[in-house]
Amino acid sequence: MLADEGRRLEGVISHDDARTAEAILRCRKLAQEIAATEREYIAKAPVQRHIETAFNALCAETQALPARYGAQMAAEIRCDRSMLEEVLGKVIDDFIAGLSPPTTRPIPY
Repeated sequence: MLADEGRRLEGVISHDDARTAEAILRCRKLAQEIAATEREYIAKAPVQRHIETAFNALCAETQALPARYGAQMAAEIRCDRSMLEEVLGKVIDDFIAGLSPPTTRPIPY
């Protein structure tokens, strides 16, 4: 291992050589752990784009609810369909406007 690191060894290994080899081993192990950890993480940009796309799709589907179910709901409660769709649409729009857009935060260490 010491030879791999460019250290010339002649004869008996000294105490300093053994300590140096230990330090090299610790560094290599740490480098392997860091490399393994880095492979566990994924790139932020594609994830952020996916979350934003999903959030926008959810908002669009939610805003479509009054048009999709307004007639059925109005028939069940015996009210004017267009008025119900208008009120539900306004409530849903206000709710969505109050949502904060998705954000990504750094991972605390």
